[in-house]
Amino acid sequence: MTQKKIIRNKVAVCGLGIAGIAAVKNLTEAGFDVTGFEASDAIGGLWHYTEDERTSCLSNTRALGRRDTFGFSDFPYAGGTS
Repeated sequence: MTQKKIIRNKVAVCGLGIAGIAAVKNLTEAGFDVTGFEASDAIGGLWHYTEDERTSCLSNTRALGRRDTFGFSDFPYAGGTS
């Protein structure tokens, strides 16, 4: 009996803002060997608050958008959120 070698393609995701995080999740679920890279010390991209206002949202930033536009189909908003 011959054994089949399973090859898992390696993928690098550069930037772990919201799009990068989603890419890591979806590629991992598709069977890829994924490594994410982020230049800053935290993930979240522009949505991660830092004191440096040039590189982040402001401390009082609020998202004004519909739940079905800003959410993920497999990670819905918590009950009671608007």
